[in-house]
Amino acid sequence: MQWGQCIHRNFHHIFNQISAPKAFYLAHNFHAIQGLKVSDL
Repeated sequence: MQWGQCIHRNFHHIFNQISAPKAFYLAHNFHAIQGLKVSDL
């Protein structure tokens, strides 16, 4: 959980530094990849 929270915080920091559409796209892919990792486990 701590690792996920750290990544989540860093992600929002990055989110604030790039355009909203690109951030939304990256967010979607980020959570999609997370879902795949969870499924693999």
